[in-house]
Formats: sequence, structure tokens, C-alpha cells
Amino acid sequence: MNLIYNSRSGVEPISFEQFDQKYLKAGDVDKLVVVNKRYVEVYIKKDKLKDPKFDKVNKNRFGSENPGPHFTISIGSIEDFNKKMDRAQEALPPGTAPVDIFMMTKRTGSISLPPCYCRLSSSLVCGYC
Repeated sequence: MNLIYNSRSGVEPISFEQFDQKYLKAGDVDKLVVVNKRYVEVYIKKDKLKDPKFDKVNKNRFGSENPGPHFTISIGSIEDFNKKMDRAQEALPPGTAPVDIFMMTKRTGSISLPPCYCRLSSSLVCGYC
């Protein structure tokens, strides 16, 4: 899976711990999309992309603004990911809004099927995805 993303400019694989410490706790994350229950696409808030820490991911391979995803996280299982997200979001400062998490199914070769637009809390799993 990482070979696909390493070949694309503007998308960088990271660990859950990097995501949590560097971006989630800093309030940089706009949304998460769980793809095929195998990995997570991380989208950074548009206004935060101007920060130098996002220089590697704020542009696509053509030099245009990268709308996302900006990072990917490999997950062992959706259940483990949900538990980690529950703990991480509970540890956010009071008054911080939780990050929206969506589910999507993609075919091999990056051809997208219609996404499941159910809005999930990190503790729920959609039965249709």
C-alpha cells in the first residue's frame, strides 16, 4: 500500500503515534477517511497547510495546492483504530471538537466506488462499508 502513496507527491505515510502527537493534539486535522478498513487518509485543515511543517504535503506533484489526503496511516484492524481514536480524542483539551471520521471503499488501482457518507464517531463501525 505504501508504494502507491510514496509515488504520489503530497501524501506521506505516518504512524498513528506521529499523527496523534504532531497533528491531532495540535488541532491541525480536518477529517479522517478510513479506506477499505485497511488504512486512514488524514486531511489537514486548509488554514494549517501554510505552516512550514506541512511543506512536504501542501502541494501535489504538479505544484498545485493539495486538497488531501495529506497523510496515510496503516491500521491493523478497524477495532484497534477505533480504540486508539477514542483514547486520543478523549485526551484532547476541553472544548476541542472531535475529528470527523468517514468510511470509504475503493477498488484496487484507486478507482473509487461511491463512498459511504455515514458520519461515524470513532467508536462506531458502519455495516455497509
